[in-house]
Amino acid sequence: MAKFVKVRFRGFKNIASCVKYEYGEAKSGVPLGGLGTGSVVLGSDGSFSASTLRNNIRDRWNPRGSFFAIYTSSGGKSQCKVLGNYLYDPPLQELSYIFDPSLKSETRIQSLEYYGHYPMVDIKFEVEPVIVNMQAFTPFIPGDSKNSGIPAAIFYFDVKNVGGSPCEVSIAFSWGNDIPSQGKQLNRFQSKDGIRGLFYTAEGTRDSYALIYLGDAELTYLASWNPYTSGTGFLPAFSKEGRLPNVASSEDVDYRSPAGALAAKTSLKPDETKTLCFVLAWYFPNLADSSGAFLGHMYSNWFSDAWDVARYVAENLDSLYKRTVAWQDEIYGSDLPYWLKDALINSLYSLARNTFWIKDGRFGHSESFVSCPIMETIVCRFYGSIPMAMMFPDIEFNVMYQFAKHQRDDGAIPFALGRPEFFDRPYYEVQKSINSSEFVLMACRDYLWTGDKEFLDRIYPHVKKAVYYAKTLDTDNDHVVNEVSMQYYDCWRFYGTSTYVGTIWLACLKAAEKLAQIKGDKTFAENCKKWFNAGLKSFEEKLWNGEYYSLYNEPETGRASDTCLGNQLVGQWYAYLIGLGEFLPKDHIISVIKAVKRLNVAATKYGVVNGVKPNGKIDYESHGHHSDSITIGESFCYAATCIYAGEKDLGLEVAKKTYENIALNQKTPWNITWNISPVDGSLRWGTEYYSNMVVWTLYHALTGKLFSHKQ
Repeated sequence: MAKFVKVRFRGFKNIASCVKYEYGEAKSGVPLGGLGTGSVVLGSDGSFSASTLRNNIRDRWNPRGSFFAIYTSSGGKSQCKVLGNYLYDPPLQELSYIFDPSLKSETRIQSLEYYGHYPMVDIKFEVEPVIVNMQAFTPFIPGDSKNSGIPAAIFYFDVKNVGGSPCEVSIAFSWGNDIPSQGKQLNRFQSKDGIRGLFYTAEGTRDSYALIYLGDAELTYLASWNPYTSGTGFLPAFSKEGRLPNVASSEDVDYRSPAGALAAKTSLKPDETKTLCFVLAWYFPNLADSSGAFLGHMYSNWFSDAWDVARYVAENLDSLYKRTVAWQDEIYGSDLPYWLKDALINSLYSLARNTFWIKDGRFGHSESFVSCPIMETIVCRFYGSIPMAMMFPDIEFNVMYQFAKHQRDDGAIPFALGRPEFFDRPYYEVQKSINSSEFVLMACRDYLWTGDKEFLDRIYPHVKKAVYYAKTLDTDNDHVVNEVSMQYYDCWRFYGTSTYVGTIWLACLKAAEKLAQIKGDKTFAENCKKWFNAGLKSFEEKLWNGEYYSLYNEPETGRASDTCLGNQLVGQWYAYLIGLGEFLPKDHIISVIKAVKRLNVAATKYGVVNGVKPNGKIDYESHGHHSDSITIGESFCYAATCIYAGEKDLGLEVAKKTYENIALNQKTPWNITWNISPVDGSLRWGTEYYSNMVVWTLYHALTGKLFSHKQ
């Protein structure tokens, strides 16, 4: 059964808190990939799946012929085991593992321990007489965006002989060549630039893979075998002596998608441990957008092909590994709650699954690569960009400049940069009640957290225009932006003045005033203050019901709702987050926190229900489970607000049960949906959702610091 345990990872200084999953238990796996590189999932059964190494939703595949195999020989007895499933049959089934029926169960390793901590995964298993501790990772180094955007994954195998006699151990790594081609797909063995391994390409393309081995073990290779014939050419050869037949090229094969493999063989004395290391690199420079127009990949500015990537990794591996471990060590070595350490680190998996970093330098994070592919939905980045602003401010500025570039002449900030995979097709009317206000808040956050004057100089004119535009959305002249479009809960319609939109607008005015003061723009600062005071008065008069802020109120039409919104203090939460203090009355803040506890928290065991009526019944008004569900990110926001406001124990209690449901009950820490059922905690809608990285607000709330690991 999945549970949090203490475990010492390879190379880690500290004993880490992590969820242990047994074989196949987790319903998702750690994606191996960096910023904008694409990724491949390494699942809890040891299988590779859901590859987006071409970083394109149209090319999502389960990699056939891609797996590890382990051969051992001791005392006259030998055996060969396969880690994971080495054959997949179409059609692709998302994040599921389809085993080849011709591969006997006794050939597969079916007992293992799996520990995921993005961008790393540790798998422990045994093949008599050795214990194998495998650690896979992709470089990910806060403060170093380039070395966090390398298209490669590294695989260490620490093998220990626990038998009483000497033994031989061989580990093989096979990878399928899925490179699209009108001609032949070509695999070849080569030794150059100080490294050895297989180079994959195809006729008429610059796409490539490199599979190399680092070390002095005996290395054999098989440049081509047919993964559509149940292992013919691979398993019969490897299972004999743990060696491959040294076929150096796939030039003469007459089948599609040839797989290639390397095998590294060594000997171990009793109680001896050795380490074997493989690197998989990929290179797909011609990424296209949804219309087929060229985008490319940022990494193609740094590398010439996959072999070049592999060479760079080999030359810098020690540094890349230590620096990746260092920031995780800092989190795991802190006094944060054990479950929060796991939540913080693993939330970052979205950076592998949903990001693009294209050749001209633009960066984009999709709302959800699979469920809702929209490039940089501003209402999702309002939540999910918090760790990026802490760890990679250069990329955060990059995205904010893109939104500023697409600001409309009337000051409107776009809802998104494009859908599904466009950077230059912004649209504006969706959720416009909050888009411009949230842009202002993120601009203020980014400057206050970095102190970067160049950023402020460039972004400030856009902040002013955004505020003036948002002010035009006050259609009833009460100095509060009205619900003029669907907002974040876009299947749940609000009317008139709403608590969600209203608090974001009030926080926006506080942020704009702060930036105006820094810029010495006294007139604008005074205007923002005046508008804020008038808006706060109206907000309190229209929505405060004596215990909490009602959902919305439109006196002109008589439409009103006294539903209690779980994250109704969203604007106040953001003000806490970026250091703007309390702008709502403190007694009202505390009263709201207690009301949400009494109603929204009490209505479920799994977090905070979005909408609950004063009688304690869940509000079923919306048609998309937005009112009657738990939005995971919103639960984390409420929890952080509690902590900021002095209700630490309540905040931690709510956040803990929210995350433990995901990690222990649903077993999907690397595929967190947008919302879940309040009845049984089951997943409802969304795949690998961007906004859930908001969990990093809890780090700030508890420590009062930003996480910007110094190395």
